[in-house]
Amino acid sequence: MIRFYLGEEPVLQNVPTWQCAKTDDLNYVLDHLSDLVVKEVHGSGGYGMLVGPRATAAQIEAFRARLAANPAG
Repeated sequence: MIRFYLGEEPVLQNVPTWQCAKTDDLNYVLDHLSDLVVKEVHGSGGYGMLVGPRATAAQIEAFRARLAANPAG
């Protein structure tokens, strides 16, 4: 949008995004849950998300199970 509307380069880069419906992306996310912020694709606000660096081991494992059961969500 910055390039389109202002004709300038953005100062901040986009954060990396993985689509868990893709097998390689899902495997990466599952292997790095403690380092990532993971959010549902249809959610809003802070609902249905994991903040890996602040999560407990139990929260990470519970989220891992939900993600494995519904990677497209």
